[in-house]
Amino acid sequence: VIDVIYETNRKLQALGMARLPRIEVRIVKEACYAGMAYRGKNIIHISSDAVNYQTARQRLVIWHEIVHGLGWGHVEGCKLMDANPWRLWSNGVEESEVWETFLKYVTEYQQKN
Repeated sequence: VIDVIYETNRKLQALGMARLPRIEVRIVKEACYAGMAYRGKNIIHISSDAVNYQTARQRLVIWHEIVHGLGWGHVEGCKLMDANPWRLWSNGVEESEVWETFLKYVTEYQQKN
């Protein structure tokens, strides 16, 4: 999970953007979810099952939770922030599309802070 956050920060910096704020990460066992976050608190929980997802799927879960941690809730139909993103992701959404959506949220966050 930390590697995904570091990779994300490198990608943001390569685009001339600031790094993400410090994010507290907790790996939780026996969760009924892939991830959760304390909205606006920069704290995310990732299930031990999600830690073992293949890399692209794991990235999507982590980005989704980071955006919650930055302060956003669910947005129906959004490729990243839908309450049930698996439904969208299983229909062939490309990681690059989700990355572009993630960038929009991060850009807005950085403009406010």
